[in-house]
Amino acid sequence: MKITATFKEIHDIINKEFNIRLHMNYIDDKSVELSYRPSAILPAISLKLHIDAMRSDVVCLSYECENATAMLIAGAMAYAGDKLPEGVEVKTDDKRIIIYPHRIEKLEGLLEVMTLSDICFGEKEVNIAFTLS
Repeated sequence: MKITATFKEIHDIINKEFNIRLHMNYIDDKSVELSYRPSAILPAISLKLHIDAMRSDVVCLSYECENATAMLIAGAMAYAGDKLPEGVEVKTDDKRIIIYPHRIEKLEGLLEVMTLSDICFGEKEVNIAFTLS
């Protein structure tokens, strides 16, 4: 089974939930650039997100950004603290995000019958593939 979410769909969800106009640009099948412009007078904040490794039980991501953006992310993560879902770890010192899908409550039912097999980016979408367990 393959689930596809277009960059526009992701943009619309994030804009609706958080009032943030996130822009996503394809780099390659394992990398995407994310940017956000907080206001007309401030420069855009951007980072490159990479899928470094993936198994059915863990997804390892990394990000590249300028020092000012890294400091904003570190501050946001310090503020968010325990508000991140169980199963998501953000290591700001290493610029890494580790996701343990089986620990995420909203994925429990799906992962009882399916196994995560791949995540990749297309030119205008994110593709997530599952196999039947």
